[in-house]
Amino acid sequence: MIIKKAAERQESSAGRVIDYIDRALDYIKRANLKDQDRPVTFTGNCLSDDLDLCKLEIESTQKMNKRAKGDKTYHMIISFSPEDNLTTELHKKLVAEVCKGLGFEDHQRVCAIHKDTDNEHCHVVINKIHPKTFKIHNPYYDGFQMNDIARELEQKYKLTVINHSNEKNDKRVNHKLHFDGVKSFDQWVKDEVKVELEAKIKAGADWKEVVEHLAKYNLHVRKRGNGLVISDKDKPLFMKASSLSRQLKGLGPFDESIVSPASPGAVKYDRVPLTSDNPLWQKYSEDKEAGKIAKEEILSRYRELRASVRQEAKRQCINVKFNTSIRGKEKRDQNKNISDTVTSKIAELDTAKKAELGKNSTGNWLEFLMKEYNDHGNTDAMEQLKKSKIFQPKFKNKIAGKNPDAELFSKVDKAGHSYEEVGKSRIFLVNDNLETQSDDLAVATRALEIALDKYQTPIVVDGSKEFIKAIQLVAGIKGVEVTVVGQETNQQQRDIEL
Repeated sequence: MIIKKAAERQESSAGRVIDYIDRALDYIKRANLKDQDRPVTFTGNCLSDDLDLCKLEIESTQKMNKRAKGDKTYHMIISFSPEDNLTTELHKKLVAEVCKGLGFEDHQRVCAIHKDTDNEHCHVVINKIHPKTFKIHNPYYDGFQMNDIARELEQKYKLTVINHSNEKNDKRVNHKLHFDGVKSFDQWVKDEVKVELEAKIKAGADWKEVVEHLAKYNLHVRKRGNGLVISDKDKPLFMKASSLSRQLKGLGPFDESIVSPASPGAVKYDRVPLTSDNPLWQKYSEDKEAGKIAKEEILSRYRELRASVRQEAKRQCINVKFNTSIRGKEKRDQNKNISDTVTSKIAELDTAKKAELGKNSTGNWLEFLMKEYNDHGNTDAMEQLKKSKIFQPKFKNKIAGKNPDAELFSKVDKAGHSYEEVGKSRIFLVNDNLETQSDDLAVATRALEIALDKYQTPIVVDGSKEFIKAIQLVAGIKGVEVTVVGQETNQQQRDIEL
């Protein structure tokens, strides 16, 4: 289930609002379709089920609000997986719950179920102006709210579960925290608490039992903004309660009077490295400490150099000021030259400082592992990169064959994929395939040369039209045959038909 908002109009005079409603209703009615393909329409909080009468009712309600300058109509689309078989009644329930979640429970709406596409979906056109108070309502961060509502309705009505964008963002945040090789507070709480906590909630636990369970891990629940957070009792660490478990919402409002009990033997979060027993981590820690000392020395040295440049400029300005042989414009010109010289010298010092700091920087955990493999050929570092699974790049162009050489290239990226650079592009070895994002002829040429050298035939190519054309061109020049994904299947189908 996917809920998304249609594009909103930026201009909103009365005539344009009415025009938008007209066009939206014309679109959802689909009058040009055959009778069997026309959408099923229904309304909410309107006096009539006739769409034209509903339009007049919505227009008259919107005219009662003279202050709102923005768009007074809210248009959203609720889409479903082809595996979901929904009745009209279920559509109505889902629309009602979505509108309630967004704060449009009492607002007028017109809906249409479209089944003439691959994915069944429902258009919902809502009047933002409340029919009784005539106040406008704009949902706050509606995109996030829609994703939360969709997840809840998927569970409640057993719909096909879809990975919503909020979850992807959470994963990116957690992955980013792994860059220093340390397990994040969020991940630690989920690993230690989540399974047992959800089992307790399923067995009928209330907020008091939840708070007691969290206290065993030195955690407690508190209100923050409009929601709840799980926080550490001793450190300024916290996470959204909904990130730990969506089931916490089913416990109802949280009572702040519930006191978290003291737990002397509580398990506590500590920034323990994920690979603390690894010799590479020990080397990384040592390099990091040495890098901090070197950084402070570099910064101190350049502070002194900057101060000396400014001191010398100050001395020159004093000489100019008390030089009686020059005056007026000549003094101003000399002062300007001194100022320009100072600015130029400081810029040169800043550039040199930046280069020196970059040269002495250890970088984060993944960058350290990359350097270990690329500069020293440490295969253990490459294995650690593969275990991290932080980056999972997807490349559109692929070349596959038999018996690839696992040690194909001498450099490795943060995902543990070895690669070769061709100009500004790269050719990667991913899961025994050669992959690249580039459609450049030079890249295609080099990729095919590597494939011919390392792979046994047949060589199979897949990707964009430009990449396939480039590969076919190079293959024709070299007099070799390649199989394009899809063409072999099509040829087999033609042979069957014959």
